Amino acid sequence: MPTVKLPINTKAYKNVDDISNSITSDELINGYIDESGSSIKFPGVEEFCDLGTGINTGVDGIFWWSNINKFIAVSNGRVFRIDDKYGNFTEITGTKLNLKTPVSFTNNQTTLVMANGGKMHYTDGTNNTAEITDTGAPTTVSHVTFLDSYIIANQVGTNKIWFSEVGDAIDWDVLNFLSANAAPDILMAIISNYEELVGVGTQSTQSFYNDGVTPIVKLDGTFIERGMSAKYTLVKANNTLFWFDNDKRLIQLSDRTPKILSTPFDKFIDSFENIEDATAFNVTVAGKHFYIINFKEQNITLAYDYFLDAWFRLAEWDNSTSTFNRWIGNCYAKSVPWNLNLIGSRKDGKIYKLTNESNTSADNPIRFVRTTGHISHGTDKWKISSRLRLRIKRGYGTGSTQPVVQIRYKDDGELNFSDYIDGQLGLLGDKEFFIDFEPLGTYRTRQYEIVITDNVPFVLVSAEEDVQVES
Repeated sequence: MPTVKLPINTKAYKNVDDISNSITSDELINGYIDESGSSIKFPGVEEFCDLGTGINTGVDGIFWWSNINKFIAVSNGRVFRIDDKYGNFTEITGTKLNLKTPVSFTNNQTTLVMANGGKMHYTDGTNNTAEITDTGAPTTVSHVTFLDSYIIANQVGTNKIWFSEVGDAIDWDVLNFLSANAAPDILMAIISNYEELVGVGTQSTQSFYNDGVTPIVKLDGTFIERGMSAKYTLVKANNTLFWFDNDKRLIQLSDRTPKILSTPFDKFIDSFENIEDATAFNVTVAGKHFYIINFKEQNITLAYDYFLDAWFRLAEWDNSTSTFNRWIGNCYAKSVPWNLNLIGSRKDGKIYKLTNESNTSADNPIRFVRTTGHISHGTDKWKISSRLRLRIKRGYGTGSTQPVVQIRYKDDGELNFSDYIDGQLGLLGDKEFFIDFEPLGTYRTRQYEIVITDNVPFVLVSAEEDVQVES
């Protein structure tokens, strides 16, 4: 009876009708593909500190301020300075920011400026926050950035870009502004990149630079007819820019040319009626780099590995309803000196440490799910499956109960999966690579699902099936 490899670790692809998907994977949840082609459980989170702002608040922003070697976090409009790598913190709230709105941060070394839809706020990291009340400053700001000694800010609902006096974050002149008017649209977001200021509107994108005189002027030849559908998805990572354009596609701005990255999930994302409240941030952990997007209205988190060009989902499993909610992470910041990757909770004022050493999410199980396409082995004839063999990571259990990996399947387009079948992952020290499931009946096409929820690391290397095609 021939043994054949199963396409178990292929990239998730949702841009075709389900019945057509026989080679690529249908779903990968709470896992990513590594450089060897294995599927790895996503790192877990451990509580780092609790800012004490209560439930139903969330952490709206976290920022590593390298000039003072501290994190600054915002939750429920209040501002906190995280003083050390052990999670001790000090509240430095003077004036409060808006509630439940993503925070944009920038600084000119001595002053940190924050904005999230109202007046800008500032602090030196020691004194409490205060509003920038200069009459020349914009009053409704969603994004701030820094360019050549200037703090730059947008005015929400207009095409205006404002800049501070040189070297002074709180001194603004009423005449220090310019208009992003290459197209008749509204400016959605701004960001600095490669000594340029990039402004993204609803329908277009253009760049500006410091000419040393004006000082901020348009950069000729940079106009792009590509806008934005979700202003908080603009992220700088890997020396380039990412955002969701006006057609709800993730793009990367490469050499001033927008490259579409979301093709495998375009159909899925296009089904979302509205993505204006989507937020995104870059995460670097365990040697991997991910662009993570929270679609709040849809209660879904997607992640994109921009080095391996692979998509997956991050999610919190609700055991009471047997459904997934979006991931716990609401924002992210990294400190290299402290060797910390921190995420702010979407649920409350807690900040978590994202680490490969954890296999739980805030003490909740991480439910890893890998679902294949409709495997046919190249023919629609009947097959007899006598054995499925998985090559996986084993031997990390503790105590007397072995952790388990579960499989189930559905055949020929059926609506429901079979019951789960358990496979033992071994007690501590049992390093055998393989688990066999046998026999597994007959089918024309089959969709396998592999699940693990136990608190152990998990690596799915490969799968093969002993299968006989009927003549």
